Amino acid sequence: MKKINNGEKINLGKKVVIIGAGNAAMDVILAAYASGAKTVTAIDIKKPSAFDKELNCAKSLGAKILYLCFTQKITEKGVLLQDSTLLEADSVIISIGDRPDFSFLNSEDLTPNGFIKLNKFNQMESNSKIFVAGDAIKQGLFVNALADGRLVANNIFRLFNSLPLISDDKLPLLPKDKVKPQFYTFQSPCDILKNDVLNEKNRCLRCGICRDCEFCLNACPQNAISKYINKMEIGV
Repeated sequence: MKKINNGEKINLGKKVVIIGAGNAAMDVILAAYASGAKTVTAIDIKKPSAFDKELNCAKSLGAKILYLCFTQKITEKGVLLQDSTLLEADSVIISIGDRPDFSFLNSEDLTPNGFIKLNKFNQMESNSKIFVAGDAIKQGLFVNALADGRLVANNIFRLFNSLPLISDDKLPLLPKDKVKPQFYTFQSPCDILKNDVLNEKNRCLRCGICRDCEFCLNACPQNAISKYINKMEIGV
């Protein structure tokens, strides 16, 4: 991008596939067309997070924006998706946001991939007073950053109060063929109101405290989340 913005001519070929569909990816689309590309496709695992004006600008140039596309691998012929679809490409560009700049840290504090070495508490191995969250750990979804932030906030509180730190050990994923209604206990709104509040919080799926921002509706790669608003009157 820097070379193109400085006026240098970059040969990306006629077909370009961009992994990512955020605002940064829309800039890459413009750059690809400016470099002579004829077909440009941007893919993402979720609904594009780019602003509407950015999307409309890219589409006006002829770009295709595809989502719910999961990359299996990048080959010499292009991008192979998990459903075996091959998106042919002369060039493949990964544009999934900004990468953290850790140049101020010592190399021994970083992993071979360039991220901070952490323990299971999201705590820096070389400095117990530093906690890390979100894309500074690895590039992921918005809900991953929410969960990291919640864990870090809890552990900072516990550190200040001389309490043992907690880890975010994930439960094993339930196989898709086992995801059936009979595996879950239905609770009516009235039953939920009778539950102890402190115990009820343990039913949370731990993607972060809900702020009613609705980001999860677009972030879930399987479109498994829906929102229904029910008005309920409670008599006292």
